[in-house]
Amino acid sequence: LVSFNYRIGALGFLCCQSEQDGVPGNAGLKDQNLAIRWVLENIAAFGGDPKRVTLAGHSAGAASVQYHLISDASKDLFQRAIVMSGSTYSSWSLTRQRNWVEKLAKAIGWDGQGGESGALRFLRAAKPEDIVAHQEKLLTDQDMQDDIFTPFGPTVEPYLTEQCMIPKEPLEMARTAWGDKIDIMIGGTSEEGLLLLQKIKLQPELLSHPHLFLGNVPPNLKISMEKRIEFAAKLKQRYYPDSSPSMENNLGYVHMMSDRVFWHGLHRTILARAARSRARTFVYRICLDSEFYNHYRIMMIDPKLRGTAHADELSYLFSNFTQQVPGKETFEYRGLQTLVD
Repeated sequence: LVSFNYRIGALGFLCCQSEQDGVPGNAGLKDQNLAIRWVLENIAAFGGDPKRVTLAGHSAGAASVQYHLISDASKDLFQRAIVMSGSTYSSWSLTRQRNWVEKLAKAIGWDGQGGESGALRFLRAAKPEDIVAHQEKLLTDQDMQDDIFTPFGPTVEPYLTEQCMIPKEPLEMARTAWGDKIDIMIGGTSEEGLLLLQKIKLQPELLSHPHLFLGNVPPNLKISMEKRIEFAAKLKQRYYPDSSPSMENNLGYVHMMSDRVFWHGLHRTILARAARSRARTFVYRICLDSEFYNHYRIMMIDPKLRGTAHADELSYLFSNFTQQVPGKETFEYRGLQTLVD
């Protein structure tokens, strides 16, 4: 197993529109690309086989894996891939540019002079701590409604360079993806949407908001408001046919967000590969509802809730500081064994 770091946030995904500024974006993905190349060139010295490299990622990391599967910049750098709980088909995986460079600079104290190039010069002189402290405070309610997950994430690069990772819309890139010729494993957990209850616990009134279902109609659908309202009614019927959402009745919300944020994108990937790929696609769904070993749900969401949340499966795949490997006679160990066999 080889793990590596890469730049995230503004330090890894700042994007300037002018070619003269020399910041086309996706530096974090280019860091990953460089690390994969290092593995390809050096892993034999550590007993590895450069002809049997598997690239794996979880959540945003899974979207990264899929970007490498569709980007010619990463063509043939690995032979298999594992995509866990994330996808480039999920709208949150791509950041749309909305003057983020200038907005970030203004948040730190820039005077607004010199346009985007002036903002870039200001940021280059700013303290990294100030950049990190302000980078996630830029999103408005409208940005989040438009499924912009972060101001600084993978984005369509405004001009071509030798290292360009995302030259056009990912859906267009996927139609001719080099990764369709290699085997992948893809899937997620049974209650991915438990992750979204973190916000609901702080703002429970969101569950009774009149636009709860309308707000979860995918923003990239090119349909009229009338059709959106019809779509929202179908969501209500699908997830709450005979009741209304509340903190005590949150399972429908959890399932809706599991589908909306995670599984819809995963299913689109699976169906796309079924239609055009000759390579194998192995699909999994993890349902391991442990009272003590689902660490993400217990520590980050709510120990009283049940289900297999987003990131819960990582405890079964990797050693962790919170708990020893469960005994061989336990349900948790059998789940771990099934997961890795």
